[in-house]
Amino acid sequence: MYRGIVFGREGRTLLSTTQWPAARISAEALPKIRDRFTGLLRSAADLPTPLNDPDQRRNIASQLDIAPMYWVNEEFTDLVNTLSSDQPVARVNDELVPSSSGLIAWPGPVGSTRNLAAVSWTPHSAGWQIIGYRSIGSALDDDLMPALRHEIGWLVPIHAEYVPYRAPLDGSHPLGPLITTWLLINQQMAEAVPAKLSKGTTKAYQRANRPVPEVRVVRIRPRSGPSTTKEAKSATGRTRAKPDHRYWVSGHERQQAYGPGWSLRKPVDIQPFLKGDESLPIKLSTTVRVLGRPTNSEDAIADNE
Repeated sequence: MYRGIVFGREGRTLLSTTQWPAARISAEALPKIRDRFTGLLRSAADLPTPLNDPDQRRNIASQLDIAPMYWVNEEFTDLVNTLSSDQPVARVNDELVPSSSGLIAWPGPVGSTRNLAAVSWTPHSAGWQIIGYRSIGSALDDDLMPALRHEIGWLVPIHAEYVPYRAPLDGSHPLGPLITTWLLINQQMAEAVPAKLSKGTTKAYQRANRPVPEVRVVRIRPRSGPSTTKEAKSATGRTRAKPDHRYWVSGHERQQAYGPGWSLRKPVDIQPFLKGDESLPIKLSTTVRVLGRPTNSEDAIADNE
């Protein structure tokens, strides 16, 4: 029986299709969640084919070990879920990606199917290796769940893709919520403030001689001040009413002049953006979202240095 148990543990393959309930992810838990997944990458368990190359797994784990982590708050997550389905095509480039590598997580699942819980990205060749994850909630008894958390953790990869530089991705793509989040951050609609981690987490990293993990809370940027909507005057002196809401404007490519005498041209990506005054709501086909201010509970977990 003992030999059967030992041999049965060899050659195990992780199944990513089991219908687990979703877990609630917090900013404070991200370092442990990240470490459990990198441990899974370094383990002997077989992963789905796109992630099963040993060298690739070790490389991704090493980059994620030092990558910054981002946790999107509830209000911003709700906004991403609302905007993502209508998001126009965006070009994935260095200006859009907030850091060369990273892990971003939402408190609850996002996307049209509501199963995407987190995404990691690491540089690879002329682009990025991007992995989407679903989360594993508690569905076992008290005896089995700790073993599952220890060996697998909270995240299971459900989508792995090499995204080349300037790849066009819109809201219908499986990684659409990630691109929408990046666009809103890039447009400075959001701010990322350092999260205050527990003393237990920081001491555990110090004992292991590892740098304290960098976790940032992504939230809607507070409005700069009161603003009023005015009518715009045309060249003929006539007035035309400004929109009473914000809306997506599609991205495009622009030929930018450079070089001696501005004689050379190079393509520059103009990313999709939300147009309209920052005080206006975001209006879609059936939903209106008003941008708010950070709540007191978010300020309690953020270290505003």
